[in-house]
Amino acid sequence: FWAGKEQENLIYAKKQRDNWAITALLKARLNDFLTQTESYPEAAGYLVGQSLWEDRFTYFGEARGGVKRYRDDDNLPTAVRSRGMGRFDTRHEIDLPLVIQTSLGPINVVPYAVGRLTYWSDTPNRDARIRLYNSDNYNWLNPISTSDRHGDSEFRAYAQGGIRTNMHFWRIYNNVESRLWDVHRLKHIITPEVVAFGSAAGNVYPDQLYPLDPGVEQIIRQNTGVNVALRQRLQTKRGPVGKQRTVDWMRLNVDLGWFQNDEPNLKGDGRFFMTHPEYSLQRSFVNADYTWNISDSVALLADMNYDLGDGQCDILNIGVAVQRDPRLKYFAGVRYIKELDSAVGTLGVRYKINKKYTIAALGQYDFTYDGGVNLGTRITIVRKLPRWYLGLTFTYDRRYASDDEFGVVLALWPEGVPEVRIGGRRTQLLDQSSEN
Repeated sequence: FWAGKEQENLIYAKKQRDNWAITALLKARLNDFLTQTESYPEAAGYLVGQSLWEDRFTYFGEARGGVKRYRDDDNLPTAVRSRGMGRFDTRHEIDLPLVIQTSLGPINVVPYAVGRLTYWSDTPNRDARIRLYNSDNYNWLNPISTSDRHGDSEFRAYAQGGIRTNMHFWRIYNNVESRLWDVHRLKHIITPEVVAFGSAAGNVYPDQLYPLDPGVEQIIRQNTGVNVALRQRLQTKRGPVGKQRTVDWMRLNVDLGWFQNDEPNLKGDGRFFMTHPEYSLQRSFVNADYTWNISDSVALLADMNYDLGDGQCDILNIGVAVQRDPRLKYFAGVRYIKELDSAVGTLGVRYKINKKYTIAALGQYDFTYDGGVNLGTRITIVRKLPRWYLGLTFTYDRRYASDDEFGVVLALWPEGVPEVRIGGRRTQLLDQSSEN
């Protein structure tokens, strides 16, 4: 409930062929204690990577439009709601892919330009915006009336220009050999990448709009950013003589992201998205992630986020994943999140007893919060029927020092379609059907 995706009631349809797709979404809120955006309905179309003028240019386009409605939690003292409003949004991108030959090798360079237009038929007025975005300064003793929460229509023009570039270096070491680490030859691949962009978002800012969707209202704003990345792979040969295959032995990726205007309400975990820089988590950062495939069945995983704004390591993860086919899989790791004062240890195990029964267990313990607390323990028994799976889960959660929760969850889902499930799915970690 606290960390999982909230419950939704919707019908979603999609038609896709080659590089285009069309979608339709009908969504209504049934639980009045949830804050959600409704669609009555919304349709969208996408065209991805369309070649123009004999591959000289590449086009990306998307458009969406429909009737939307924002509905705040009804239990709040002054819940904010929009009318049934029209929202129309369209984004168009033109890329110019180039290959520049240098003494170091070919460099891929892609200048690009983005144009985006968005229209809303309803926006919150000043009092409603304070309630939505700055509730600490809101006068709760003098609530606004329902009829006085709406503003005017708004139109936003957004423009972005930038460049994406990368190149590849590699070297092969034929004399590397180790039976202990199962390494036979090494190939070191280095890929430096740089993305830079600048944008302008007209005179409409996120706090002037209802927070309908992150990708349209909550993130888009004027900014300038640069991401410099260094991606490395060490590849080796594994397998029996005559049937050896190439595998990644180690991977190390390091990213440095800088934004002219850091998002003040975003604490840590800055991210840069190369294909849509405007969707990036706009907080300057240094990120690194590392994978060591010790063997075909054992992997060491680690990643970290260093926030350049506060000069501290905000997120750190390290863990070991083991897969002993066909019966045993387990994971053990620790996650540190500074903003939550949290250091959580996780242990998950999945064991296949026989062809019919599988047992899975998951435990999480926070070593720092409230002096140490068990965040959750789940044990699931799965029974395989001829074409169905039946799961019985026992849960124990200690959310606060004096709040213990026990639960029993029964779930049923067909083989090959784990998304179609009767019963709670969030408790079924490590035991989903992988049969297609």
